[in-house]
Amino acid sequence: MDVHMQTTISGQIRAWIAVVSVLVVLASSCAGTPRQDAAPAPVTDSTANPTSTAVPTAVIPQPTVIPQPTGPPAAGDAASEVEPMAGDGTWQALIGDEDCLCADGSRWKFWVREADPQRVVFFLDGGGACWNELTCAPANEFYTRAVTESDDPANGGGIFDLENPENPFADWSFVTVPYCSGDTHLGDTQTTYGEHTIEHRGAVNGRRAVAEMVERFPSASEIFVTGASAGGVATPLYAALLAEAYPGASIVAVADGSGGYPDVPEANAPIAESWGVLNSAPSWLADASDEFSIPRLFIESSLEYESITFARFDDARDEVQFGFSAVSGQLLAGLTFPEQIREVESGIEDAIGPVASWLHDSAEHTALARSRFYSLEADGVRLVDWVGALAAGESVDDIDDTN
Repeated sequence: MDVHMQTTISGQIRAWIAVVSVLVVLASSCAGTPRQDAAPAPVTDSTANPTSTAVPTAVIPQPTVIPQPTGPPAAGDAASEVEPMAGDGTWQALIGDEDCLCADGSRWKFWVREADPQRVVFFLDGGGACWNELTCAPANEFYTRAVTESDDPANGGGIFDLENPENPFADWSFVTVPYCSGDTHLGDTQTTYGEHTIEHRGAVNGRRAVAEMVERFPSASEIFVTGASAGGVATPLYAALLAEAYPGASIVAVADGSGGYPDVPEANAPIAESWGVLNSAPSWLADASDEFSIPRLFIESSLEYESITFARFDDARDEVQFGFSAVSGQLLAGLTFPEQIREVESGIEDAIGPVASWLHDSAEHTALARSRFYSLEADGVRLVDWVGALAAGESVDDIDDTN
């Protein structure tokens, strides 16, 4: 699954920092971009790293070019005519409703696996983001613009490696939410950035997947919600939506590779507005709109549904998170990136209490849907066992191997 970012992208990031620095200078004279004034100033050090306070101008979050389909699937597309599953653990692709769209206007689709109907994984995929004319330009790779066969979870690793005997979710049912809207699964609007019109419909798509899960698995009692990168951003909100749909169920939510984005109102608010986040947000989140931020998703979701168990995994020197923080104006002055991640976590815990966390000393990005889900180990604990214990309702210790 390309959007799981399963390759090391350090070299491409540094190259794109240099290239996009020039583009930002050129774009600074363009009118009509929602947040042009918030773009970080270009820097001359194109090798800036997350342990430094130097701010690069931009970062490319996709390691490979993702092929885009030429248009929406026809009504008779084979994926929309797959026979209903009989609980045999195979994957079924489903075309979303007519209002379920990708950034380029093509139809969104998603995948479901029927296995144990009592235990269900709800997974939100990643794939960048866009919020102004520069980042939303189709020519760049800041975000995924359509769902392709590369998103098929049958091709995935980590928790999607269903043949691995160590996989704690091998017998679980799955609802997998591909990502192609540039809005971290939160948007519900059409926005024009210069010459580019983007369908930010991540919230519409995600809610369609929630509805399918409720229909398929009405008696689910154990629900594991997780997301990679952009999907990790939205994980707390979708855990809350599922808590509303499944009162009494045990719900565990693990955000993967998204813990470095702080509460910066001057950066958060314009992005949320360009995505139309509040157009379909639950009332309890809309009521906190003056304080909207990624950390607030954790806080408001937990305050509304206290029974949810929240946890986080992050790489301390995550180059993708660092780059997006830089280009969106969300690097905290005077802090290294590992310190920023800890600062974000501290703010969340001050509001809602302890949140289980694993901070790994690495520059990689995301882990649960990658092969390192099984190999990563720190303090004598393997990540697969740590996550498995969380899913089983057991308490776990925080892990920080950066010291």
